[in-house]
Amino acid sequence: MALNISNNRDLDMLECNGNQLTALDITNNTKLRLLTCYMNKINATEMEKVVNALPDLMGNYEGSFTPIQTGGIPTDENICTKAQVTTAKSKNWRVTNAGTGLDYEGS
Repeated sequence: MALNISNNRDLDMLECNGNQLTALDITNNTKLRLLTCYMNKINATEMEKVVNALPDLMGNYEGSFTPIQTGGIPTDENICTKAQVTTAKSKNWRVTNAGTGLDYEGS
């Protein structure tokens, strides 16, 4: 299942965790500042699209991106790599693990 919110251009927060999503299109959501999408089924290729579409917040307030929850039951099927975390951080997004509340370094 995919979620396309790209036409909701004024959206600044999205919490879509736990919905069995396999893809998430945020390409036109330039006002987005908070994104939680853990406990879905977003593979590395689709997560790359999400991370690449995160707005660049350099010079603004830090964004909050929570792509994964470790230690939960059932197991989170999302994949967010170290390279993807680095890309998100380069755009001034803090990447966190919903299971611990701590910074997430990637898989």
